Amino acid sequence: MSALASGLQWSRALSVFSDMSLHAVQPDVISHGAAISACGKGHHWASAIDLALQMQRRGLPLGVVTCSALISACSASGQWVQGLAALAQMKHVGLKPGAIAFGAAISACGRGARWEVALELLRDMQRSSVPHNVIVITAALHAAAEGRQWALSLSMLTAMDPAGLRPNVVTFNSCISACAKAGQWQLSLQLLSDMTGQALRPDVITYNATITACERGWRWTRALSLFSSMQQEAVLPTLVSYNASISACEKGRLWATALSLLGSLGVRSKNNTLRPSLVSYNSAMSACEKSHEWERALGLAERLVCDRLRPDIVTYNVSISACSKGLAWQLGLHLLSSAWSAGLACFIFVFFQKKRKHFFFFLL
Repeated sequence: MSALASGLQWSRALSVFSDMSLHAVQPDVISHGAAISACGKGHHWASAIDLALQMQRRGLPLGVVTCSALISACSASGQWVQGLAALAQMKHVGLKPGAIAFGAAISACGRGARWEVALELLRDMQRSSVPHNVIVITAALHAAAEGRQWALSLSMLTAMDPAGLRPNVVTFNSCISACAKAGQWQLSLQLLSDMTGQALRPDVITYNATITACERGWRWTRALSLFSSMQQEAVLPTLVSYNASISACEKGRLWATALSLLGSLGVRSKNNTLRPSLVSYNSAMSACEKSHEWERALGLAERLVCDRLRPDIVTYNVSISACSKGLAWQLGLHLLSSAWSAGLACFIFVFFQKKRKHFFFFLL
């Protein structure tokens, strides 16, 4: 059962554990621990807690390994409160948590957006003389990154080398993501350079975060260059990669490139590997509209409906703005009426026909 629990066959491991009582086999500490680990793999944190309570009722001791597995099960489901409770219970019964238990608790806090608690646990490790490792530091760094504490993430990354710890891809990804969310595109690019300088191969998360950072920083040339690089490195782009790149085209008014990227998404859609989203279409439409390619923008609006996507307020706003550039005031009025019927509020638009101006104000 332990072999099943350690792999991806967690459901079979739980099934084996349930069958033990049917065959008059009394589960011991090892089988309980394996079942709790299986619950963690399957994100069944409540079942993991029930198993731990069963152990107590049967008089079985909760060892370090079992408690660590319980905390990991809570962490995998983002149940940081239960994970901290399990860690406290561990200390209460006289057990000394190790790096695995602390790391799992810190990860749980990161998933629960409690970066302050995660850092306090890191300090608790130091007070308890539990040595740090790359996994623990990465978990704490990720928690800080999730809390948009990009400066703190960078300081933790910088402190790893003097401590004799070598950052891994996940470590760098967390820092790059934190910088991207804070609009620090220069730092994101520097971290990418540092990463490759340490012979670490960027993955799709690395590229997505860096492309997003450049897109948000209005560095569309860099963003598109990174998109090209990831393909050259045989890293398969995801929908996030495409959407961030198309959005970069919108900022740079590169409507042809935006349409090319959207077309690539369409090809992958036919192969059932990826499908354009509403964000994909809206960004491409906006790129066309800003470049005065109003007919192309309206054509994309029709295509997204054919792709069974529902237009939102952005779709209508871009379409109506495209109509204003093409002097298609009748179509613009029709779109305004459709948006109003759909319960969507449109911004202020100005339509020009010959020398007459038509102002429309819609507030909802």
